[in-house]
Amino acid sequence: MRTEICIIGAGPAGLMAAIFAAEAGARTMVIEANTSPGRKLLLTGAGRCNLTHQAAPRQLAREFGAKGRFLSYALYQFPPENVRNFFAGLGLQTRLEKACPERSRGDGCVFPATDRAGDVRDTLVNRARKLGVTFLYGKRVGGITKETNAFVVCAAEERIGAEKLVVATGGLSWPKTGCTGDGYMFARQLGHTIVEPRASLVPLVTRETWPGQLAGTAVGDVKISAHVNNKKLTADGSMIFTDDGIGGPAVLDMSWYLTDYLPSVGSPIVISLDLLPHIDQAA
Repeated sequence: MRTEICIIGAGPAGLMAAIFAAEAGARTMVIEANTSPGRKLLLTGAGRCNLTHQAAPRQLAREFGAKGRFLSYALYQFPPENVRNFFAGLGLQTRLEKACPERSRGDGCVFPATDRAGDVRDTLVNRARKLGVTFLYGKRVGGITKETNAFVVCAAEERIGAEKLVVATGGLSWPKTGCTGDGYMFARQLGHTIVEPRASLVPLVTRETWPGQLAGTAVGDVKISAHVNNKKLTADGSMIFTDDGIGGPAVLDMSWYLTDYLPSVGSPIVISLDLLPHIDQAA
């Protein structure tokens, strides 16, 4: 079996790659290990799919910190306005929501007007099919080899030869949805060096056990701070106590910073919680 472009992974990245490849006239095939596409996409935004954020590309890049420089070019080439126009052109309207359940600060979350993540997934799949993209479901890629003029992708009993290859398998964030880190293995097979992945946007486990006694209790506005390597880190927004620590949007934001330090510090990181950040001590 041969194709011009082979895409591994039928999540939103793989589906978008397939659509733009097919629109450019390339014969395109998508291989997906799951029996259906977009399994993780269906869980995003609590099942509603926060598909972009209404902000200037520069602002979006800034939110990613040091990683924003790498993402900057893509954000400028395909900013949030283009994302909304893209879906509108395919018949899926979006709406701007002021209060964003996935973020602890800032307005601008964009959801499908129907509030159904499945409609985002179906819009992408239907467009790809209309353009003639071929899908192979339930086919886990076991290995890739590079020959003189093609990549050879081995997926179950299938061998696919492709002029170009796109790896869109996701990371290690949600293994039950199919994100098992296969992309790292493929990259190594093709000679790339991999930066060791670290957890991010995750709840935090505390040494103390008392948060477990408050499990399920939410705090609407909290400021979280920590000092690591003489650097002060802060995050604010809502949080919730969990069975083994703390979670919620503000904690997820804080974890984005802390996971860079956890492997190297060697001891627990001290976190301070200000449960009344807008009230001074005297009041």
